[in-house]
Amino acid sequence: MAQHLKLGQKINWENKLINLKSFEHPAPPKSSPLPSHLHYIGGVVGCTGQGKTNFLINLIQEIVKAKLFNKIIVISDTAFKDDDIGGLRSEGKWALVEKDIHEIHQHYSHAVMDEIIKNQREDIKKYKKYLDLKKAYSLAMAGKTLKPNQLIMLDEIDFDESRIVNPNESGMQYYPTMCLVFDDVGYDIKPTDLKFHTRIGKIRHYNSSIFQAVQYINQLARMIRTNLNIIFIWKTANKAYMKDIYEQFAACDMLFETFEDMFELLEYRHEFITIDATADEKHKYRLNFNHFIEVTK
Repeated sequence: MAQHLKLGQKINWENKLINLKSFEHPAPPKSSPLPSHLHYIGGVVGCTGQGKTNFLINLIQEIVKAKLFNKIIVISDTAFKDDDIGGLRSEGKWALVEKDIHEIHQHYSHAVMDEIIKNQREDIKKYKKYLDLKKAYSLAMAGKTLKPNQLIMLDEIDFDESRIVNPNESGMQYYPTMCLVFDDVGYDIKPTDLKFHTRIGKIRHYNSSIFQAVQYINQLARMIRTNLNIIFIWKTANKAYMKDIYEQFAACDMLFETFEDMFELLEYRHEFITIDATADEKHKYRLNFNHFIEVTK
């Protein structure tokens, strides 16, 4: 049976950013260009010069506006000047989001990853302590009976004149979340690197989302590829590469010919298709960030 494609609802996400409630996990609004849930593993797949780095920078800007993460870490060879290691490129690109990035590294190493995991784990530990202190304070102010460990906690609380709790060591607004971006580090991370896979497996459990940008889907680290729940794909003439993506993400939704036709909607080199595997059927496919793509029979 023939299938047809049409552009659906245009996404209007201006002025619809998240209104955070204290101490709750945020989540993107339904009309947001961001993925449909907070913790995800994303692939950014396109040839050199198609705009993957620009895409990541734009995505980070939207993530910052939506206040989805309190920490963004980038590992990217392109983020540094060739003659001044340690400084961001002054001609733009990553410098546009320099103030929003918590850490930036030129090369991946297992030691760098171990430090990232350790710091995230410690942030979560501090925040849990903050919640425990807040609970102990609330119980004390309500005249409730406290457990022995909660009585000890009260000694760690600073009380100001207005009697508002101000626990030490926490400036966090909500549970610590992190976005980790790998850009242009294909030479540092091999698809079959088991030590890297182990670290990705660990960090997924510490409220972290991950993006890896590569030229071909088979360059994604195996742990990332097998757990992808969102992918951004640029147009290519490589049919085998297209078939790989189709079989992993779209085979249950459409014919391969229809999948190929989807990429004919891309008019310019820098445009891409978004596939959000966590979204419902009507919101799974997008042209760039701006339009849902509907598959009709």
